[in-house]
Amino acid sequence: MEREGQFGLVSPLSMDEIPCVLFGVNSDFKVCFWNKEAASSIGKGVNDVIGSEFIALLAEDGREDTISKVKGLLNGNGPGQPVIRNVEMTFLHGGGHVILLVNMNIRKNSSGSMDVICTGQDITSIKASERNMIRTAAELQNFIDLANAAIFGTDEKLLINEWNQQSAQISGLTKEMVIGKEFVKVLIEPDFHDQVSEVLRSALEGRGTSNFEIHVMTRGCDDADKRRIDILLNVTSKRGVDGKIVGVIGVGQDITERKRVEAEKVRVAQQLQTFIDTANAPIFGIDDKGRVNEWNNKAADITGFSKEEVMGKDLVEVYITKEFRASVKEVLDNALQGREKSNFEFPLFTKDKRRVEVLLNATSRRDLNGSIVGVIGVGQDITEMRRLMEQEALLFQAQAANDAKSQFLATMSHEMRTPLNVIMGMNQLVMDTALTAEQRKFTEQIRISSQSLLLLINDILDLTKVEAGKLELVCVDFDVRGVMEDAVDSVASRALSKGLEMCSFMGPDTRTLVMGDPDRLRQILLNLLSNAIKFTKTGQVYVLVELEEETSTHKTFRFKVYDSGIGISEEGQKKLFNRFSQVDSSTTRTYGGTGLGLAISKQFAELMNGSMGVQSGEGRGSLFWFSAVFKAAPPAPQPELRGLPEEARALPVLLVSRNETLRNS
Repeated sequence: MEREGQFGLVSPLSMDEIPCVLFGVNSDFKVCFWNKEAASSIGKGVNDVIGSEFIALLAEDGREDTISKVKGLLNGNGPGQPVIRNVEMTFLHGGGHVILLVNMNIRKNSSGSMDVICTGQDITSIKASERNMIRTAAELQNFIDLANAAIFGTDEKLLINEWNQQSAQISGLTKEMVIGKEFVKVLIEPDFHDQVSEVLRSALEGRGTSNFEIHVMTRGCDDADKRRIDILLNVTSKRGVDGKIVGVIGVGQDITERKRVEAEKVRVAQQLQTFIDTANAPIFGIDDKGRVNEWNNKAADITGFSKEEVMGKDLVEVYITKEFRASVKEVLDNALQGREKSNFEFPLFTKDKRRVEVLLNATSRRDLNGSIVGVIGVGQDITEMRRLMEQEALLFQAQAANDAKSQFLATMSHEMRTPLNVIMGMNQLVMDTALTAEQRKFTEQIRISSQSLLLLINDILDLTKVEAGKLELVCVDFDVRGVMEDAVDSVASRALSKGLEMCSFMGPDTRTLVMGDPDRLRQILLNLLSNAIKFTKTGQVYVLVELEEETSTHKTFRFKVYDSGIGISEEGQKKLFNRFSQVDSSTTRTYGGTGLGLAISKQFAELMNGSMGVQSGEGRGSLFWFSAVFKAAPPAPQPELRGLPEEARALPVLLVSRNETLRNS
């Protein structure tokens, strides 16, 4: 009965019945208590170790740490010190060793000295099987702290009569608060009263229960400190010295964190599965036999085969066309051997026989040990991209052909212009001599035809430069009003020879000094004016220039050329501005021309950051317009009006003209 007095327990037998290792070390570092579980686990009986040196029982591995912790408790301030938990102690056992996971506490014995009380659990086999546990439990990633045990005891009426510090720490209830209270009512939530009571009553009848899960509500200073703890409970009968059942011993483990981790893993797994299912890319998986075990929504959308249709089927043999079966199988087999493949392209025929181009990345699928267990394939539907690439190739071919054509036209234009200039020069020399009327008529026809051909060649050269992107606009100071008037003067004689009225208008207050390319502007105006005169038999040709927009850096002008000519039908307007295109063949025979002028003029206007258009109707004349943007030139002083007295400058002026356009301008 000496040990019973020392430790204040019910009896040596009841301590021996506790389902864990229990031993004590006194202040002389000698073993003062050793229960049957300790003897069984470490292989040394009570008589062999009581009074022996505790250090002699320890293996070298971890010995210093164990000694340090025991000394720390013995050199402390006595009972009430925090329990040292989860200490791994390695004991000698025959030719090997035994590992215990121990909780250490300090108690005063009957002589007043301090003893270290150790409760532990043999984790040798657990440590040895941890790797196997990791392999078989893919969902678990952290070890479970098995020795973080709460120990409690009850009498035959299930009133608490033993309550260790771990129980107090987990529950928030001190030993004084629970001793003599009914275990179920004090600690268990009402919903689980019946289940826990049944387990405890079974233990009173000699039927122990292992790994029974209960939920405990901790007790804090206020309700805000309360929290739910999940406990995995092992319950066994507590027997007296005579072997009769006198109560229940319970050893519990806090599995709250483990359950939280498991729930988190489930949540993460669900999120990952959702990501795979909703990914905007076809994702599939196969096992090491080539059978489908993953098939996301995008894969189903592209192929037309649902997940239920493909799961467990051989991917290559069932869903890949015979022509590409060997190459796809080679890629997947290589991935099963660790040789992954990126950007493998192959056609896939869907359930409705459509061909889909797929770009595949095949990656080895490994388990927690790194062993390859299958293949994950992430694909991309590149059908549309492939079509665009083919179109782009065709576009490049067309562009190359167009460039070759432009180069040919430019070369031929240069080659033709040299002899044409000789012809025009020689013809002019002949015209300067004394000729008969018939001879002069012939040479005049040569001159007119040569000039027309030279204009055509120049248009072709301009066109090839624009298409090649080699036409660059100059930027010089010029007067828009002056360019307009020069263009009108250049064609006025032709208009007058046909009996047409020719006029132009620009607001007198408009500031027209700009920076840009006056030659190209003049070329556009001459082209539109020449066309207007060409297609007008009677009436008038009228030019109007307006300042459309002005900023501190740029000015936008709109140019309008009206005529009272034959007009253009709505269908004919669709053909305008196309190269070598005219409204109809009869127009070509009647009026001549190549169909290049408007196309070139429109491109010139666009180079000036403007645009060109037309408004017309058959028999109603035409309005051709274009806009052009120029840089603003530094302001120049406006000429002062002279010749009129100051009082006359504000008087109204009456303009009399038979020309309706002039009267309305």
